[in-house]
Amino acid sequence: MTTTQINIVLCAILETLDESSDGAPETILYLAAQQHAPDVDWQQIRYVLVSSRLVTESGNVLAITDRGRAVAKMSRDFRAKAARS
Repeated sequence: MTTTQINIVLCAILETLDESSDGAPETILYLAAQQHAPDVDWQQIRYVLVSSRLVTESGNVLAITDRGRAVAKMSRDFRAKAARS
């Protein structure tokens, strides 16, 4: 998995979680990541999200933190700017 693929999956997960007030089941996020990048190492993605304090985990539910919301906003802003170019 390339760094670009990892970044795309991380940003997609954070943007998805940012739209949810209660978080999302890990299995749903895993399946969505698999659709985009079939060779995704889910444990690696999950580790980065949790260890960076971008999300919290409770059972099998991941919920976004304020830090994760900030990264999700940066990602959306970057995509919007790129679309205007």
